[in-house]
Amino acid sequence: MGALGVLLALALAASALAAPAPDSGAGIVQDDGGQAAPAAQDPSLIEDSAAPADSGPAPVAESTDPDSGTTPNPDSAASDDEDLQISSVKVNGLENLDEATVLSALTIRPGDILVGNFTEKLNEAAQALFESGWFTSAPQLSLESSGPGSAILNVTVQENPPYKAAHITGNTLFSEDRLLMEVECPADESGQRSGGLLVPGEVINNNRVVDAVTRVLDVYQAAGYVSVQAGNFAVGTEGDERGVVEIPLQEGTVDQIVITGNDKTKEGVIRSQITHVKTGQILKREDIEKDLNQIYNTGLFDAVTPSFEPGLEAGKMNMVIKVEEASTGQAGVGLGYSTVNGLQGTLSYSEKNLFGGGKSVDGQLIFSNNQPGFEINFSDPYAGRNSFWSAGIFNLHTAQQRFPGQPYESELNIDTKGVNLAYGQHLSDTDSWQSAFTVTDYDYTITKGDPFRGLTPLQRARLSARGETRKLGLSYLHDTRDNKFETTTGFMGQATAEFAGFGGDFNFNKYTLEAREFTPMGKGTFAMRQRLGTSTGTLPIYEEFRLGGVNSIRGVSEDVLTGADSLLTNFEYRYQLSNMFGVVGFLDSGWAGESLNGMTHAMSAGVGARIKIRALGIGAVRLDYGWALAGPNQHGSRFNFFLGEMF
Repeated sequence: MGALGVLLALALAASALAAPAPDSGAGIVQDDGGQAAPAAQDPSLIEDSAAPADSGPAPVAESTDPDSGTTPNPDSAASDDEDLQISSVKVNGLENLDEATVLSALTIRPGDILVGNFTEKLNEAAQALFESGWFTSAPQLSLESSGPGSAILNVTVQENPPYKAAHITGNTLFSEDRLLMEVECPADESGQRSGGLLVPGEVINNNRVVDAVTRVLDVYQAAGYVSVQAGNFAVGTEGDERGVVEIPLQEGTVDQIVITGNDKTKEGVIRSQITHVKTGQILKREDIEKDLNQIYNTGLFDAVTPSFEPGLEAGKMNMVIKVEEASTGQAGVGLGYSTVNGLQGTLSYSEKNLFGGGKSVDGQLIFSNNQPGFEINFSDPYAGRNSFWSAGIFNLHTAQQRFPGQPYESELNIDTKGVNLAYGQHLSDTDSWQSAFTVTDYDYTITKGDPFRGLTPLQRARLSARGETRKLGLSYLHDTRDNKFETTTGFMGQATAEFAGFGGDFNFNKYTLEAREFTPMGKGTFAMRQRLGTSTGTLPIYEEFRLGGVNSIRGVSEDVLTGADSLLTNFEYRYQLSNMFGVVGFLDSGWAGESLNGMTHAMSAGVGARIKIRALGIGAVRLDYGWALAGPNQHGSRFNFFLGEMF
């Protein structure tokens, strides 16, 4: 199940399904020697399943004790308190096996001296012989006196029949011919198979059957099916079934999907993200991982852990998804100072799981040298089966610098107020679209210098305009990231077009293309972002593209680059030291200006640290220090602090 933003345990604790043994009817001997093959499973997803079934009746050594139920030899061998030397070994019951095969598996050999409890030693030898895999039932070992202090070891066996064929049942995903290639070998032109683990005409070895079953399960495992079980195989011993190996499979369909741990979150919110694993279908690793990531990507949970339980019917299982709910509500008080806005305070509140329905609301009040401002937003990601919507209202008063750090630095007090409404739909697991309509009223007051210094009359007219903007935005998103909060692999691409007019004071179009790509590299992740923005028409100053600072080009001043067109590139190498700490190296570069042919450039490089404070529900605390390599702030450096990754 790849690193999730908050530790996602992709260790599926699979309980072995209760697979009923095949009916051992007349002429069929079920393998009871611990030969139940394990389920197909991947170590990264499922813990070791239960051990193979216990052996059947242990091999029993015939006793020379009259009370044992076995007829004693009249010339009884020495008693258990005397040493006894094995003079020879006689093997009875062989049909096709060489005697040497039996003797090689026998732990008692001619010349050995038995000391102590003879019955115990014979039972141990019989068990070892049985575990060699050649026999249908427990071998019988007995001692026959061959003189004072010596005995003949009699071994009576019932060997498996020669292999004739194998029948695999319960398989729906792969044909029997495909699976038999793992048991035997691919068939030749005449349809004959040879050279495999089981060879026609050779005595069946139970251990080789186990190996063959494991190879069959490996076929499922390689294809990502993690719940397949094999029942105990059976070997036919009579009639037409003699030498036929029966291998029953249970492919492990989902009976129920059970959700636990959601004290606050409504179950429907979680189930809306389970779109791949379905009841009645066979579990596949890829489907499990996708659904777990989708649940985690809601941002409502610190951990999502799956496990398996046997279903009510044989061959079925329940998938249990246990969630650990994250802290979703935050209230804050902030106080800060900047040379632009002066002393500034904020009161904020946010809740991203309102009433347990996954809805989000956030608001803040801002106090500064300017008049107080506010912003309130609401979103419902689960408005319908595939739809989502959001709305917001704002009235903000901020200060802005132009040409910061220059002798002709200027400042403006900017007032913006408006509303926005957005609606979108998910087209698939990776694709969605959204439309948004925004009305914004913009005004400003110049408090220092001339913010339009050096501009042509046409540029000055464009940037100094005040008024109301009414714009419609359309966007399309393609997102294959494994984790939206701590991405390690995947791609995100988004195209946005905004059209202003509709009776407002400004007429312009803005187009933005953004791509993000994440590639595992060594023990870390190489991350890349590219964003291109361009526009046509009369673009007001507050709609300009702005680059520089904590979320674009670290190490340079905020908004050091502005314009009607822009290009931004970011490169990062992210390395996680532990669940809590990580480090980053980065290179940022950007261009902005009045046209794609006349843009100003800035570039920076630096290092950073990431600290994850899960209890606060804020993701990673980002601490970056960058050095300006090119642009207006060249040779300068800055420290940046933010919550969450930049991209």
